[in-house]
Amino acid sequence: LGSDVPVGTVLAVSWPEIRNAADYEVTVSVNGVETTQTVTQPQASVTADAAGIYEFQVRAHNAAGFGDSSQRLRITAHEPSTVRFVNYDGALLTEQSVPWGGAATAPSVPQRRGYTFAGWDRSFRQVTGDLTFTAQYEIKTYTVRFYDYDGETMVHTQKIRFGSGIDSASACAYLSEKEGFVFTGWRVVSADAESQMDVECVDSDFSL
Repeated sequence: LGSDVPVGTVLAVSWPEIRNAADYEVTVSVNGVETTQTVTQPQASVTADAAGIYEFQVRAHNAAGFGDSSQRLRITAHEPSTVRFVNYDGALLTEQSVPWGGAATAPSVPQRRGYTFAGWDRSFRQVTGDLTFTAQYEIKTYTVRFYDYDGETMVHTQKIRFGSGIDSASACAYLSEKEGFVFTGWRVVSADAESQMDVECVDSDFSL
């Protein structure tokens, strides 16, 4: 039994059987208030119904009287912890009460355009206090494909991070010249359904 436990734990203690002992007097102190019980087996238990310090002390007894008292065993019972999971912007996703030393349950996270959910900022497998966990994200990189004026010949590709613009100048170097025409810019012809289709703010894979 560890020295720190959650409220509600059954505190079970045992000790070596003492020869010639008829029974044992067990003193239990809960936050300084002592009670005693007599047991015939070398074991005793009490439920930690409230937070605080629980101490156990034992001494053997027979017809000749009491033996020496044992050293005190101290156990601390802790209230549940309040755990909050928040999104990258601080928006509350869930709040839950977790038994001291227990594991929290992570919620589902809403989709964030341009980012991939990468986990939480710390472990929540063993919670020992009130904590807030924040969702972590990794920015996405998209593929932009550049096509010549015929719309069929791909001349160049670029990897662009979400929210960044294309490098138009480098892509233009791969274009064929078309007599009588002047290049005026790029037009998005293929993107995902929710894209803003803006070459200065890439938000999906593009075909231009």
